[in-house]
Amino acid sequence: YFPGVIAAAEAKAVSVAAGSDSPRVEFRIRIIKPSHVSGLLKSADKRALISGAVVLVPRDGAAVQPVPSEDVEIRPDGRFRFRNVPPGQYQLRARAAIDPAQVLLFGSYAVSVKAGEDLPDLLVDLAPGAVIHGQVEWISKGGRSPAARRGLRVRAPFADGTSFGDALTGDVFPNG
Repeated sequence: YFPGVIAAAEAKAVSVAAGSDSPRVEFRIRIIKPSHVSGLLKSADKRALISGAVVLVPRDGAAVQPVPSEDVEIRPDGRFRFRNVPPGQYQLRARAAIDPAQVLLFGSYAVSVKAGEDLPDLLVDLAPGAVIHGQVEWISKGGRSPAARRGLRVRAPFADGTSFGDALTGDVFPNG
């Protein structure tokens, strides 16, 4: 990032106006060793996972991009490892299943990655997600029947607006 810093939060903007010469921008590129973030997803009863996923997403609107999925591996025992993680503030989010008949398990962990420093052995405790019941009401206009309800679903995204873990699983029955 300009002017040769390794964190997006430290970067400076460069302004360019249409129809004018751009300013001379010169900075030294610093090569840094990428970090690795690894740990274990753990259910309360320590049962093996039948499926799981982990993501590292930037916190607080940082300009850092999420770590690409090809740079993470997760094993059936819940161990995970992110490779090539740039410096920055992240939220590690995890979801897993231990039984297809039960609700998914979720976990979250705040991660601060410094240039070239690995974060091994993070322990992410997983807890059951919630089951939400409610009622959808249709208000018709001019006495007409409400629009078709088939295929309508509801969702519950995270408070920060991200969507990891909020699959469209909220079926709406014909009675709302």
